[in-house]
Amino acid sequence: MLSLFNYLFDSGTAPPELLKASIVTIPKPGKDPTLCSNYRPISLLNVDIKIYAKILANRLAPLLPKLVADDQVGFVQGRQGTDNTVRLLNIIDGVGRDSAPCLLLSLDAEKAFDRLNWLFLRHVLLKFNFPLPFIEAVFTLYSSPTAQVLNAGFLSDTINITNGTRQGCPLSPLLYALALEPLAQTIRADAKITGIQIGPTESKISLFADDILLTLTDPVNSLPQLHHLLTQYGKVSYHQINIAKTQALSTHLSPTDLNYLKSTYKYDWRAVYLIYLGIKISFSRTTLYRLNYGAMLSTIKELCWRWARFEFSWLGRIAVTKMSILPKLLYLFRALPVSPHPTFFKSLQTTINQFVWRRRKPRVSFRVLSTSVVQGGLGLLNLLIYHKAALMALLGSGLALSPVPQWTLPIFQSISPFRLTDIVWLPKHIRPRLPDLLPLATLLLHTWDAMRGQLCHYHPLHLATPITALTHKIPNFNACHWTAHGLSRLVDFYSPRGFMSYATLTGRYNITRPLQFSYLQIKTLLTKYDMTGSERLTLPALSPFETYCASPYTPARLLSLCYKLLTTSSPIQKCKFQVMWEKDLNITVSPEQWAESFKGDKGKFKSASLHEARKKLLYRWYLTPDKLSHFSTSGNSTCWRCSATRGSFIHMWWHCPPLQTLWQDIVVFLNKFLGTALHSDPKILLLQIFPKGISTTQHKLVAHILTSAYTLIASHWRSPSLPTMKDLKNRVGEVRSLDALAASVAGIPFSTRDHWYIWDVYLSI
Repeated sequence: MLSLFNYLFDSGTAPPELLKASIVTIPKPGKDPTLCSNYRPISLLNVDIKIYAKILANRLAPLLPKLVADDQVGFVQGRQGTDNTVRLLNIIDGVGRDSAPCLLLSLDAEKAFDRLNWLFLRHVLLKFNFPLPFIEAVFTLYSSPTAQVLNAGFLSDTINITNGTRQGCPLSPLLYALALEPLAQTIRADAKITGIQIGPTESKISLFADDILLTLTDPVNSLPQLHHLLTQYGKVSYHQINIAKTQALSTHLSPTDLNYLKSTYKYDWRAVYLIYLGIKISFSRTTLYRLNYGAMLSTIKELCWRWARFEFSWLGRIAVTKMSILPKLLYLFRALPVSPHPTFFKSLQTTINQFVWRRRKPRVSFRVLSTSVVQGGLGLLNLLIYHKAALMALLGSGLALSPVPQWTLPIFQSISPFRLTDIVWLPKHIRPRLPDLLPLATLLLHTWDAMRGQLCHYHPLHLATPITALTHKIPNFNACHWTAHGLSRLVDFYSPRGFMSYATLTGRYNITRPLQFSYLQIKTLLTKYDMTGSERLTLPALSPFETYCASPYTPARLLSLCYKLLTTSSPIQKCKFQVMWEKDLNITVSPEQWAESFKGDKGKFKSASLHEARKKLLYRWYLTPDKLSHFSTSGNSTCWRCSATRGSFIHMWWHCPPLQTLWQDIVVFLNKFLGTALHSDPKILLLQIFPKGISTTQHKLVAHILTSAYTLIASHWRSPSLPTMKDLKNRVGEVRSLDALAASVAGIPFSTRDHWYIWDVYLSI
């Protein structure tokens, strides 16, 4: 394959078979299937050529942010579609505050990717000064492309392709972003097209690949020039605009101007909202909330009602909420960061909880289920915390990324001459008054003040605070002397031993000018907050969130990082089920032992039924005779098996004499073929907290055997009988067969390091 790719790169041509695509047509829902235009073509490319295109895309992607302006966010590293919707929200708030005339225009391109002129694309790449060998390597993909339509199992005649980027090609969206940039640059630079003025910058255009949104303040004079530019661009690039599908929404335009525009331009004129990147955009915040958050609540209720008719396991229903509901909500939270009504989260959380529990009374508290797997929970959605995490991730990207995202510019202008990156880190009581904040900035600061204790270490002055922010607290303080030597944040004044002395500081950063007075100013301020003693630094200097803001990394995971920090209590508190286990067994389990046990559950079982059985026992799910007797005055609290003792939870799972015999037989069985020295201890057999002598492989196999025993005991729950060792061995054999089948389907080769190898050896003896 390497030889093939080198040949393609050097020659600029490819065998026709390599560039042939198969096109499958999928009917559009609700459209007439007798019309060809109502089918969506899906192109399937050769895998080899996709790998070649991916190599070129990996080389081009790091350069794209430097070549394409910030308002193009589609398929550009470090940018997301939500950047443009958040920016648009700020623009709408600014327009509403000033009552300025504005026209939103969402251009609809006709088959944008399929129409691109190859000659125009070559000229664009040359204009961007790409090396000729790279350009020839790119056009290897367009040397002789063909396609065949697959319908009813038959292929059509070969169709020669003469323009457009390839569907399914990893390089296509990057090339299209470059090809669209000349049009975007022309619109930005044209003085006859007027956009929204935000401080020193003018906002005219927002792009996500071919989704173009224009924000115009003088549409009567701007639209003729805009259409002229679109016509000129279309002649050279083959780009065409579908006027009938282009959506327009106006505010504060005079009736005369609005009537003239509607009669001249046959757009899809909207009275209430238009749709951009899946968000319904309106100039009214009330309408904006109702159309998006209100509609989302109705959609999720309908989905849960529809899924409730199907048979899912308990864990399966939780997984469904994570895989299907959560992505929809997170996109809305990130794309449209507003403050929903408190009843929204209450109603939404109730809907999801009812789906998980099938409208029955929950047997496990929401607090337990919503914690992470490592903390003993199942990660059930906590939607209020997810919303706050989305807001904090948005704020974190504004504090960390350089250059700053476009959505921050209206906020920066509203708080000028102050800087958002400074005032956020200041304690609330010394923060300057900001009366003209936009609603988004107010929401972010309010949420930050409520959540900063969980996101940051050391309060109220965080060590991630920029040195420039100290000008708001220290009179006549000049931060430039420190930043010039590389000390940009308070954490730079600390070593692992604590706050550094002036001599240590000057030696480490090679400071030659006298800064003793400035150093004493900083030290005096930190002393007020008890931040200069070495014993004060009991935690890492920066939390993960602060570390990200100081040095950004993996921006796509920032929301997950914030959610994890907001749902993790410090110190970690034991849940009710942990306290009850320790009370029943008369033992004390350290938080580290509990955490190790929970961590071992992650990925331990391929079988969902085993995972569910493990959690049900851990959460004390099962209704015992003792508990059932409280539901009825005639109920009997005696154990169903021994009929001699009150059937409490610990009795039904451990102390019952017939069950004690089974557990002892299981221990003998485990020690026999594992060669271990386990003893009949409920901490091992029920909680699966194993001694240190057990290897990881043995740990997994013992967990499978014990959890299989749980499922058998539960299947005999109201019966006076118990499963036998033969039943247990058969059940473990079934689990082993299913695991082998799952591994075979996934293409995972069997290894002697696999825990099932021990079981196979036992059976072969």
